[in-house]
Amino acid sequence: MKLLGLLGAVLLATAAEPAKPRLRGTMDVAVARDGSLLIADVSDRVFRFRGKRLTVAASIRFPVEVAADPRGGFAALNNETRIRRVDPRGRVTTLASGLAQVTALAFDADGNVYFSELRGRVRRLDRSSGAITTLLGEGLDRPHGLVVQGGTLVVCDTFNDRLVGIDLASGASRTYATGFDTPVDIERSRDGTLYVADSGNNRVARVVDGKGVTVATGVGANGIAVGSGGTIYLTERLLPRVRALNPATGRIRTIVGSP
Repeated sequence: MKLLGLLGAVLLATAAEPAKPRLRGTMDVAVARDGSLLIADVSDRVFRFRGKRLTVAASIRFPVEVAADPRGGFAALNNETRIRRVDPRGRVTTLASGLAQVTALAFDADGNVYFSELRGRVRRLDRSSGAITTLLGEGLDRPHGLVVQGGTLVVCDTFNDRLVGIDLASGASRTYATGFDTPVDIERSRDGTLYVADSGNNRVARVVDGKGVTVATGVGANGIAVGSGGTIYLTERLLPRVRALNPATGRIRTIVGSP
């Protein structure tokens, strides 16, 4: 009877344990200030991956995009209509709402947020005032990923198969790089190299002299991020995994989620 009682207690304790977090469909990835990975997932959660451990960083409805705040914390795109900020303590606030079909987020060093809209606009959310201004409202066809590179905002002009650069001082725009097919995301490494998830070409590319140059092929990347050591992290829309790409060798491995 004592043995049966002990087994029953173990079974009850096991049943009471919460299920371990797991990825169900990854939408985007970003590298946080502390080096951990932030993963936007279709399970209405943003996960944090650090030291082979997956935890829930925030519960946010349909977090399509995630971007690390250089001051700490991060922002996530909630259902394509609201930008939510999660501070380093995990508290969630709304930075902007009532938006329509936002496709990507990026911070500058001062904490201002830039975002693209499917209708063909790129806009800026001022950190201090909360005011939203339009930086570019024409000439883009369903833009997606964007990143600040020095004094330029570089945008994936997705269905025009190019990158567009917007001068943040003057507002002037120009073709920044070509040689892509449906580029959907872009990120900058510590040394300033720009890497692009070049969806239509099923590859990851780097920008060299205004052209896209292949880093790895056979990669259906949707979200892209770059760690401090140069490793490129990738998500593939709706597949429950994050992969790591070594840009020097082209080797890719799954680091969390399904193989």
